[in-house]
Amino acid sequence: MSASPSRPNCPLPPALIAGLKSDLAAFKPRSITREAFKAAQQNDHRIRENDITAMFGIYNNTLHWLQPDAHPRPRNPQLYALADDLRAILGMHRVPDVEFMLNVDDYPKAQGKAHGVPVPLFSFTKRETRDASTGRTSSLDFDVLVPSGAFRMGYYDARLMGRLPGLPGPPAAWEAKFPWEAKLAKAYFRGTPYCGIHRFGRCSRYVLPRLAHEGRAPLLDVGLVEYEPSHDSERHLNRSLAPLTKAPREPPEAMGRYKWLLHLDGHSYSARLQNLLLTNAAVLKQQSMYVEYYYRALQPWEHYIPFYVTAHDDIVEVLQNRHTMQQCLGVIGMLPIRQQCRLVASAAVDGLSFAVTTICNVF
Repeated sequence: MSASPSRPNCPLPPALIAGLKSDLAAFKPRSITREAFKAAQQNDHRIRENDITAMFGIYNNTLHWLQPDAHPRPRNPQLYALADDLRAILGMHRVPDVEFMLNVDDYPKAQGKAHGVPVPLFSFTKRETRDASTGRTSSLDFDVLVPSGAFRMGYYDARLMGRLPGLPGPPAAWEAKFPWEAKLAKAYFRGTPYCGIHRFGRCSRYVLPRLAHEGRAPLLDVGLVEYEPSHDSERHLNRSLAPLTKAPREPPEAMGRYKWLLHLDGHSYSARLQNLLLTNAAVLKQQSMYVEYYYRALQPWEHYIPFYVTAHDDIVEVLQNRHTMQQCLGVIGMLPIRQQCRLVASAAVDGLSFAVTTICNVF
């Protein structure tokens, strides 16, 4: 593949290349006709056109939405965001003709098996575990992980380049406005109680506010900006618990005041992580059941401090451990490396490009 001379030098790290190749290995080389694909759609709900799933093709280096009228418009905004990213890729690379599915749901579609999915299915997330001793990953799903539409929709690229008015951009800008020495020694989170399947069967977005509310973790500054007591999964387990108090909304810049920023999963993953990694704070990341494509390039204790590892409330021990606090300083020391786009989500266009062009080599 050939790149435009003006294209930024932002190579994918080996872990992402290996991950994408592994994802694609589940799909055997084959040809597909329109009739065969329609027949497959009738037999498999995972690849039917709907608000969050769409079939695309690239012909003569032009992107085509193959079944644009198969579902009422407008569809999910992230489908349009990914289409824009793909068009940007086609401006940088010459891509052979290829067909594929895009899935912008919070969950994978090729769950448990790839059989019956006639073309690669691009998704934002999948279940994946990493062997701590070997570093190898394994998954129950066969989706091909690609960057999410939140990369553009969340203005991550603009923030990375410092082009978003009202917010600091890369870590150096955060440090200039919120020096480490002036930050509060607390772990901060504000958000909504989106909950899916979390480790230990407990939703972190209800667990951590409860820990803060009960005073079990004085270093936690955690609040939900939306709250309905009847939805509180911790109260489902213990009816005697009092309802939480809804926290006031704060601007995104408020997280600059804190030394530690909490990343809590939502329905599956949470796209917020890419923005937390831009700051000059240490990120305390929940051990996820679901991963985004760039998680494969991140290492615990190097790019973030892990919790939700041994128990649903192990954040209490993590914050009390002096060794952990020293490790946080070590993570802050990684800031010059964080600014290199290969370690965070700023390689999004390259990641999607590699997936598309690799498919062309396989099929």
